[in-house]
Amino acid sequence: MHGITVRQQAPRLLAFGLSVAEASRQTGASASIIRLWRDRAGDTPPASAVCPRCAPVPLPMAPAGSYAHLLGLYLGDGYLLRCTTNVYQLSIYCDDHWPGLMEEAARTMALALPASPVTRRPRNGCTELKSMSRHWPHLFPQHGPGKKHERAIVLDPWQQEVVSAHPGPFLRGLIRSDGYRGLNRVRHQLSSGVRWYAYPRYHFKNESRDIMALCCAALDLLGVAWRFNDRNELSVARRGGRGVAGPACRPQILTAPARVQRRRVCQAVRAAARASSSEAPVWSAARANSSAASASRSRSRSALSVMTAARPRRNSTRPSSRSCW
Repeated sequence: MHGITVRQQAPRLLAFGLSVAEASRQTGASASIIRLWRDRAGDTPPASAVCPRCAPVPLPMAPAGSYAHLLGLYLGDGYLLRCTTNVYQLSIYCDDHWPGLMEEAARTMALALPASPVTRRPRNGCTELKSMSRHWPHLFPQHGPGKKHERAIVLDPWQQEVVSAHPGPFLRGLIRSDGYRGLNRVRHQLSSGVRWYAYPRYHFKNESRDIMALCCAALDLLGVAWRFNDRNELSVARRGGRGVAGPACRPQILTAPARVQRRRVCQAVRAAARASSSEAPVWSAARANSSAASASRSRSRSALSVMTAARPRRNSTRPSSRSCW
């Protein structure tokens, strides 16, 4: 695979009158591929269509919100793998229980580099989304040897502009790849009865302090309150506050079927407690009988020991066989 610079240089050398062999020696591309480029003149895509960062003047990522989402997915649970010379594979693992999130991740990868197809590889309980291109390191300059939490993760200025303009999609990518979303249920005793409220709760966990700092900064841009509940995990759970995606997270009163189900569970627990209390005398009588039997056995053993001690030992003067040679 050759870069856009080589693909543009080879036809230019042929236009100057150089032979195919000479153009091959100067560019490093094979003669057959140069002939293919010559026969398909005008089919070479512009630099912006292959990689916006490889254009003579780097172009902004479009759409920027989609790239912010992909950046969150990569920092959370993605990685780059060098397959061959200057060709890299971007892999993101998605849970099979959430096909909608998987489709959005695949669409985001396709929008970042339209010339690179996105393929899927089934794994145990998940699916690996992967795309191969030599331009992925240009879009993710944070790539490097080793684990992410063992090296510095710093955004380039152009990436910082994208995240500052679209913090919501960036957070969505982080939480969907390396986080959790659930419902926090709260019980309130009111004069009218017991009320149960439920509101969203988000968790994000990562071993890299730099990635955790990026998540906290994006939450601050959205005005979302957060706190650390562990050294490598933060929590967003505030009734009536703003959600990670932007809209207000108002508390929801649990529906009547949920209250009925809870009442039935409580009634079943009380019935089991009453049944256990009614069986208590039976167990007490069995325990008393067991104690009486054990006492009788103890008296029998003591009487047997007394009779054995009173009985004279026969052949007491005979030497033991163990003392003989």
